Amino acid sequence: MIKIGRPLPPKSNTNPRPSKRRKTTPIHPSHEPHHPSTSPSLTPVVNDIPSSSSPPPSPSKPAKSPKPAPQTFTEVDSLRKQAEPYRLAVAELPIHLLDFSWSRGSNRPLDRNHVAHLCRSFQNGGLARRAEQHYIQVSCSAAAVQKMIINALPDTNQSHIQDRRQYVLSFRNWADFIDERPELMAGQHRIEALKDYVKQTHSDSSDLWWICEFYDKDTLPVELDIKLRVNRRDLTLPDTHGQIWLQLVSAFDRDPTLFSVERNVNKKGIEKSMLDILCLTSEARFPISRLVTLWRSERWRPRVTRWCRTSLGRTTFNISKWYQIAGYRLGRCE
Repeated sequence: MIKIGRPLPPKSNTNPRPSKRRKTTPIHPSHEPHHPSTSPSLTPVVNDIPSSSSPPPSPSKPAKSPKPAPQTFTEVDSLRKQAEPYRLAVAELPIHLLDFSWSRGSNRPLDRNHVAHLCRSFQNGGLARRAEQHYIQVSCSAAAVQKMIINALPDTNQSHIQDRRQYVLSFRNWADFIDERPELMAGQHRIEALKDYVKQTHSDSSDLWWICEFYDKDTLPVELDIKLRVNRRDLTLPDTHGQIWLQLVSAFDRDPTLFSVERNVNKKGIEKSMLDILCLTSEARFPISRLVTLWRSERWRPRVTRWCRTSLGRTTFNISKWYQIAGYRLGRCE
């Protein structure tokens, strides 16, 4: 039996097992030297307590993520205002002179249900083709438009021609002077609906015209050209994810730097650029981050592109679903 009143001599801590019974008699630090040990000690040791010169360590906390930069007030001009420097003229044009095929990329497929919806709207008094918001956009050479302006306004000098770009002219006799066919950038459903409306009302073929905004095909920047072709103003016919993907492909084919890190700094910059160029800034729930991740994947971008080039793919492609399918292989793209 060990007597409690008698202090025991210090033992070297060679046995990793702690003693079964704790000491009840406190030992003054001046009488008991501290022996370093590799095993945890059960009694407090003075030398293990930090000195008063250094503050006690605070419990470790997970590092807080940096706060996002506060949003700044931003105001941009309308698309029509942005494209104004490249607008050559605004004029009435017979619709049979328009070229529906695109020289760059491919136009969205015609939706006959939407055409029928627009035709019913025209029948109910909704044919407002003289309103600015219903103008259609076309592209052609500046030389062709300038020649038409001179023929439409023979007594006008060059300075007045510049001022007349904001007025609605008449290019009804375009075919008499110009062989070039203006390329229809946006508005094919309205044109098809007008054809049906004229046919149903037994109207004269002279009513087959629309007011067009003519843009210079040689100087119009790629970003504005894509925005005009995307035509997000018509919210009654939203694009599918497959059509949006093909719009990205078309933009990339024309300028491979549009969605590059070198041009946009980081992934957030690419997201902002895509939203702006594809006119998706008003789509609050659009999965732009997942779209960028898929786009930046060298493995999945060609696969998605091949799928979306099919009619079934354009209809069924869903960004979030494909992101989930490809998720385990996309870690290096984030």
